[in-house]
Amino acid sequence: MGTVQAVGTSLSSPTTSMTLTFSEDIAPGNYDLGNLFGAVTMAYTEGSQFFFSDAGTLTIIANNTGTDEIQGTFSFSGSELLGSGTIEVTNGSFDIGY
Repeated sequence: MGTVQAVGTSLSSPTTSMTLTFSEDIAPGNYDLGNLFGAVTMAYTEGSQFFFSDAGTLTIIANNTGTDEIQGTFSFSGSELLGSGTIEVTNGSFDIGY
């Protein structure tokens, strides 16, 4: 469908996960993580709390669409979708196949 969702999950208590969504043909460069409905989005879940990024940066280092491998880094702050909580994530990185 042209979209990649990269999900990382920790089964510690409470269960936490991060979901990064972007186009499979995203080019290397810097992308804003401050728009819930943007081309690139980040979500963070901790137990029953759900946060969306409202400020931050995704940096795509490389995206090989021939081998479906992508590398990048990210950091963001987020606000709870149904509450007043906030989250800060720094020094995130990934090197995945899709």
